[in-house]
Amino acid sequence: MCGREVSPLQKWMEVVKLFTGKECSKDAKTVAIWEACESALTTGERKQALAEYQTKLAKDLRNKERQGRQRTKEAFLKLLTDVVNAEMVSRGSENRGVESLRYQDVERLLQKDERYHAVESDEMRELLFAEFAEEYRKREERRKQNEFRDAQDSFVAFLKELAEKTILNCTVPDSWNAFVASLRSSSGGGDNDRSLVSNDSRFTTLSSSVLKTEEKDFLFKNFVDGLIRSE
Repeated sequence: MCGREVSPLQKWMEVVKLFTGKECSKDAKTVAIWEACESALTTGERKQALAEYQTKLAKDLRNKERQGRQRTKEAFLKLLTDVVNAEMVSRGSENRGVESLRYQDVERLLQKDERYHAVESDEMRELLFAEFAEEYRKREERRKQNEFRDAQDSFVAFLKELAEKTILNCTVPDSWNAFVASLRSSSGGGDNDRSLVSNDSRFTTLSSSVLKTEEKDFLFKNFVDGLIRSE
């Protein structure tokens, strides 16, 4: 049936004509196959075999179509990633998030690529853009959360190191900014440890990290309180 290009929707008599019609009379192989089927199988059995073949064929075709749509979708989303990232950089809006862009802002750029035209309709393209924008927002949110946790961990690890060097103890000022000021005021004096800390690249990074001042103060106070409790 594969060789005769039987479709999932063809009726029994239409399939019979594919094997017994005039165009098949010169095809000895097709005639021999049909005659063998007639001698080995009843009409009911042949109809059942056709039904099973068409069911499997329909399923295979649906899978191929679904896979094709998925490949088209993935290609278009990759195109969106490239175009949107470039557009946001050119606008200097990479830190404002993709929500600052509309589909109409990038459509002209998308139209230059064959992956744009592979998508079946404008409605589908806009739906994919909305899906892309939502996933982009979630990804950025996760990245910022991870960055925030990493910054917290680095901050606390740095405080522990200062405590181990006895630069940070129970008698320090009660806020991070006050402690920073005390380190900087001693950087030109004789306290070599404090001078090294204030010039440490990590110190500079932590001072200007993603952590807000109040967040640093909260972590700093909790850490110092822990030192006091352990006395």
